[in-house]
Amino acid sequence: MDESQGWREFLGRIIADSAERQRLAEAVRVNAVTLSRWVNGNSIPRLENIRSLLDTLPLQQRTALLDLLTKDFPEIATEVMATDEEPRMVPSACYAKVLSAYADMPESLYFWSVCKLTMQQALEQLDPRRLGMIILLAQCTPPSGQNKVRSLRGNTRLGTPLQSDRLEQEPLFLGVESLSGLVVSSCRPAIVQDFKEEGHYRGHVLPGTESAAAYPILRRGRVAGSVVVISTQVNYFTHLRLALVQQYANLLALAFEPEEFYVPERIELGVMPSTAIQRPYFAKFRHRVGEVMKAFVNNYQPISSVEAERLVWQQLEEELLQLPAHIASE
Repeated sequence: MDESQGWREFLGRIIADSAERQRLAEAVRVNAVTLSRWVNGNSIPRLENIRSLLDTLPLQQRTALLDLLTKDFPEIATEVMATDEEPRMVPSACYAKVLSAYADMPESLYFWSVCKLTMQQALEQLDPRRLGMIILLAQCTPPSGQNKVRSLRGNTRLGTPLQSDRLEQEPLFLGVESLSGLVVSSCRPAIVQDFKEEGHYRGHVLPGTESAAAYPILRRGRVAGSVVVISTQVNYFTHLRLALVQQYANLLALAFEPEEFYVPERIELGVMPSTAIQRPYFAKFRHRVGEVMKAFVNNYQPISSVEAERLVWQQLEEELLQLPAHIASE
């Protein structure tokens, strides 16, 4: 076997699975037969094909194939290593923008502004090749009085293709069944490198996502929520990427007010139903907020829209927690 057969044999083992061969062909935008021709030595891939192929593979396969390819295509090694060098720190410009918002942004815009600035920069660093990633921010649902925190509001998410690349605010409750709930309950990070092998805590994760890293948002021993970074790639979270997620979790803590952090003893999350079951409950969210505000006005105790939203969140939380177990688990 000559040296050129190394990468061909490796690729041949990958595309032996017909479903995987078709997936790669579609991602690289070539015919499935073309992949077989590369393996058989009847055709030589162009450099842009190689780059697309590497981008499409899971991290471990990508690393192994790149090592073999450099024997035949040494010019691609320099290019890939230059563009794929993992960032180690949040850029100073990002810190400057967040601190500027902290000082100057109106209170009504502050939370969303800091979240958007931070999450957009995180996506640029963590998924520069836009392979597909979602960042989900979940915050503790304010409890009534001195009661326990029973759920998280996962209503802020941002993603890159094949996911959404705009800041979304679709309401969603998360509980102890979720990866977000796990890290908030324990105040410790949690990493899933392959959901197929570690199927637990997959609740509320979109199809096509394969690995995730979740970190609590902490301040002086108290927790406000969590940030979960979900990738379409298996084994995507290297030590450097995990360190970067931790840095962004620390930066996101600036988006929260001091009273939004809770001591661990007050965290007692329940089990929340699937997104599909929750969605109808939120269909009239704005209507319910308006009704709450109207009721307070009628009692000569007007409240702000923010206060009304908090009350509706608490009402919906209680309704979902009271669902029978067989419905909640569907």
